Amino acid sequence: MENLEGISHKYTVFKNEDLRKLPLRIQTQIQLAGDMIVHNRVGEGKPENIYVVINIDESYADEVIESYMVIGVNKQYEGKNIKGSPREGDPE
Repeated sequence: MENLEGISHKYTVFKNEDLRKLPLRIQTQIQLAGDMIVHNRVGEGKPENIYVVINIDESYADEVIESYMVIGVNKQYEGKNIKGSPREGDPE
């Protein structure tokens, strides 16, 4: 995929449907790891993260990635969500 230049492999994502196919013991361990990460972030005074995931195998992926890159470098969008409105908790 040509539009991935400059995007690092920074996150690990599992599809919930795939996780449900694993033994319950493994599902529980993965959930515990996620809970511990959230607990540690909160302990550091950071919020729980929420992510938007793009499957690069989809036909629309290039368009979404290109839009993301434009928004990411365009300073007029700094401090705003994708729709351009202030993020919750941010001063207006």
